[in-house]
Amino acid sequence: MKKLKFIDLFAGLGGFHLALADLGHKCVFASELNEELRELYEKNHQTKIQGDINEVDINSIPPHDILCAGFPCQPFSKAGAQLGLNDPNNGNLFYKIMEIIEQHEPEFVFLENVSNLKGHDEGNTWKVIHKELSKLYDVREEILSPHHFGIPQHRSRFYIVGRLKKKGGLDDFKFPEKEVNENISIHNIIIEDDTDFMTLRENTKNHLDVWQEFLNNLGVPLSGRALHFNLFVRSSQKGFPLQSLTQRTSTTNHKLAA
Repeated sequence: MKKLKFIDLFAGLGGFHLALADLGHKCVFASELNEELRELYEKNHQTKIQGDINEVDINSIPPHDILCAGFPCQPFSKAGAQLGLNDPNNGNLFYKIMEIIEQHEPEFVFLENVSNLKGHDEGNTWKVIHKELSKLYDVREEILSPHHFGIPQHRSRFYIVGRLKKKGGLDDFKFPEKEVNENISIHNIIIEDDTDFMTLRENTKNHLDVWQEFLNNLGVPLSGRALHFNLFVRSSQKGFPLQSLTQRTSTTNHKLAA
């Protein structure tokens, strides 16, 4: 396999970095706004990392084959105001990605965001992003979650993959097929005799006790299925008043640990 160079934007703890480094590729530039995450990134990956991407001269970014970016999800998340590309704080960061793409034209682009991005503003946000990327790239997208691949976690994310049209596009590319596994359990990843762990906070334990009491009082056998109850609350500049509340209760057919 040809060894490629990549950059890691809005890097967080370095999920893209970990995957690509494991494949033998080299990170030549990284950027993350949060100072604590930068410290962890450098410690975990032995790679220097820059701060605010808006303060970086994009001409100073080294040549690279792959651009990775988990650009901020708050403008598109159901838990926020959902201002999208019009968000005054983070909505314009997709266009910063486009600036870098237009300057350097990496062969590949890997982007990630919340699954709600695809349907945000009745699909118009994704249409704008797709149109911009499609000026140079053949683009594919998919919503994936760890539980699709045998990992006991529900965390759906919207993945975008692009390759320069002039390099042949994505004719030979397809996303991995989702697995159907009804026996995924958190016990599969717990190391029973591990001594290096962090205990739950007392208020978290209380939350779990209340949740368990609620399940016990339902009077309905769950048959090994996990009951979900998701709350999305919009925030404002005055704190976190309850402006809107969306509740969704569902059961899954995955046999998760109680």
